[in-house]
Amino acid sequence: MPITRNYSAGSIVYFAGDVGEDVYVMQKGRISLISTSLDQKDDIKEDVRKGEFFGVKSALGRYPREETAQVLADSQVLVFKLAEFEQFGQKNTRIVLQMLKVFSSQLRRVHKAVREFLGEHGASEASMELVRVGEYYYKAGKTDYALYAFGAYQKNFPAGPLTERVRRLAQSVKEGAAFPLDLPDINEEMQRNEVAQRTGQMVNRSEPQPVDDYANHADVDMPSDMPPPLDVDMGDIGDLPPPAGDFDLPMPDDFDMGTPSKTPAQHYSDGLSAFANHQFDEALAAYQQALEGSGSDAALHEKCLFELGRTHVKKADAKSAVEKFSELLRTHAQGSLTRKAMIQLAEIYERARDNARAASLYEKASRIPPQDKEANIALQKANQLKGQK
Repeated sequence: MPITRNYSAGSIVYFAGDVGEDVYVMQKGRISLISTSLDQKDDIKEDVRKGEFFGVKSALGRYPREETAQVLADSQVLVFKLAEFEQFGQKNTRIVLQMLKVFSSQLRRVHKAVREFLGEHGASEASMELVRVGEYYYKAGKTDYALYAFGAYQKNFPAGPLTERVRRLAQSVKEGAAFPLDLPDINEEMQRNEVAQRTGQMVNRSEPQPVDDYANHADVDMPSDMPPPLDVDMGDIGDLPPPAGDFDLPMPDDFDMGTPSKTPAQHYSDGLSAFANHQFDEALAAYQQALEGSGSDAALHEKCLFELGRTHVKKADAKSAVEKFSELLRTHAQGSLTRKAMIQLAEIYERARDNARAASLYEKASRIPPQDKEANIALQKANQLKGQK
């Protein structure tokens, strides 16, 4: 059963970056949600109104809080555990409508911020900057904002030079995949496709980019047992009134929420955010915790091994990277990331100038279905390294 909790002025309900599964409904007082603007220059403050809920998206998505909830005046809030909130929402359709109204309002504010942010760079670069915004949020693990930016591009630039790039990124987000490593440089792709458009030959080809610079890198041994948009207007929906009756259970002012432990999925999300911010040691630690807690979740286990491998690549630790990618191939021979792991291994050996081993791996990767662009690129690399045309 949900509880009522009291907060004194000047206290904090939660900080940005905290992880928790509590959902809050404002009953009385004043609480402000503080987040950072799109350009990272300013703080955005939004007061929570009576009857409004907050902390919902991060609780439902099981990812860190996006804002800090600061108490400006003595306040009372209703606190649901996630399971309680889901049950309450199923029985009260109005709360679902209120949720949609809040989410729609937030997305409109994001859209406005994107337009204002892009205005600083000029209309000629608006489409590319919009894609950059989406890619930034994708790498940071904020997939709802990423999809919104990609959707805005597709809506406003349906025949733009980055249409195929955006389509692929949006699809990867929806599939829950990591940010693709084989995207070409956005400036080069923009320029190439603009030229192609003018000549009537749009190019949608993605070429693999080097994972890292392995100059002066020593050879490593290969393990022998490796197996082969959203401008939605919800209308004028009234605020959710504060629950009464059985929900009105006063709690002490100094009620201690405690610090909930993180789930393996949350550790994985932390790793993605750290990786996007080039905090590779923190990323390794988070991925390792996620891996150790993945248990019977084969998909998460596979993703953790892959991300550990590519993080070791970024740290120029080729031996550790080979170990993780090889472990992935041994334990997930039919997994969704098998081909990508094989290509990563091939790139490592290519950097180490072991062309024979690299060519063999590229060739094996090219045989893994589906026979798409990635497979064709792997085959081309294999042929190049073997001296074939």
